[in-house]
Amino acid sequence: TPQSLQLQSIRPHILPLLANLIHLLGVSGNEDNEYAMKCVMRLLVKSGADLSSCVEKALPVLVDKLWKVLKNPTKPHFNHFLFEAIGVSINGVCISHPTAVSSFEGYLFPVFEDIMVKDVLEFLPYVFQLLALMLELREQPIIDSYIAIFPLILSPMLWERTGTVPALSRLMQAFIQKCPDAITAEGKIQAILGVFQKLLASKSNDHEGFNVLTALLQYQGPEVMRAYLKDILLLCFKRLHESRTVFYVRSMTKAMCSLIIAFGPVEIMNTINGIQGNLFGMLIEKVITPEIPGVTSREDEKRICVVGVMQVLTQIPEMLQEPHYQKLWCPLLQALIQLIERSSNRLPDVTTSLESLEDVGYQAAYSKLVHADKKPHDHLLQVAPDLRGHLALRLNTLTQSYPQETNALINAGDWDEIAKQKLQAYMQTAMTSV
Repeated sequence: TPQSLQLQSIRPHILPLLANLIHLLGVSGNEDNEYAMKCVMRLLVKSGADLSSCVEKALPVLVDKLWKVLKNPTKPHFNHFLFEAIGVSINGVCISHPTAVSSFEGYLFPVFEDIMVKDVLEFLPYVFQLLALMLELREQPIIDSYIAIFPLILSPMLWERTGTVPALSRLMQAFIQKCPDAITAEGKIQAILGVFQKLLASKSNDHEGFNVLTALLQYQGPEVMRAYLKDILLLCFKRLHESRTVFYVRSMTKAMCSLIIAFGPVEIMNTINGIQGNLFGMLIEKVITPEIPGVTSREDEKRICVVGVMQVLTQIPEMLQEPHYQKLWCPLLQALIQLIERSSNRLPDVTTSLESLEDVGYQAAYSKLVHADKKPHDHLLQVAPDLRGHLALRLNTLTQSYPQETNALINAGDWDEIAKQKLQAYMQTAMTSV
């Protein structure tokens, strides 16, 4: 079994094994042997310091195979491991050497463009994932070949296909991250928000809509996005009212925290209350407070929620001074403590993910490339490296500005004993007090 083979015992044989596998894939009857292609992928994963040499030998063969199979993509497992092998190559080489992306683009863009022009449905999700990966890894400037693709991914027809949506969403987010000035200059914000609106209306893809929105908030900024803020909020509340689901409410809660961070809690409160009186208070009471404790296990998403909610608790004077907001303050703080104490999930092991693929078989609707997976970008890590410490420090700052109000709220709260002990521990660790 793979687990029983020590890496050092395999490494001297990797290049000869790869050469033999490449030869086997050229033998009549084995051109689309899925086991051989799976072995190629495994060797690339295990090649370590020899990866560049392996990719130099393997990539031309992989691209040649792709040209051939796109004419008649009848072997889904072979095709999947072929794209995984390409993903291993890009990720393994370009993370250490970003300038190498241009070499992969030279090999892959012609065949990818052919797949997109011919609309090869089986391959489009793979192509979009690998394009997103290269764009994410690429240094500036962004070449025209990517810019030429952008109008294509705005096509409504592509977003109708469930199997392409996750990959398209990721590619859209990569464009928003890497080409913010071009998107603004060409007036594409409205078109991207049209995609957001379309995804928001779908129970299966609403979370991808919020992923696109979060990218816009992060890379376009409040100055650009302010003109669309009210419409965005109206769309969110409309969907919440008409078709509320557990997953939608969780996604909306995380998105609201991103909106609060982008625009500031006071502007968000005023804009929401401008839609309907006291709607912000109802949002806190009926949506955010109940959902926050279990909204996510991902560390980067927890950080967004902690930073956003702490801004609500500490930067809106009405939360401390007006009775209908004061009653919401302590329950929201306790809910946030529960989220902080929730165990964080680590990323799945690559080998385990691939073995799961083999167990369940090829997924026709959408096949995620494990080796082209997006690396989480924890953009608030410097703002709140320690969630417990961040909460304690923000509370301490609030106490210095509003000592009577803060202490009154904490003392008057109906505290869960565990949450109270946790808060005291946070404050002691951060050497602050309330």
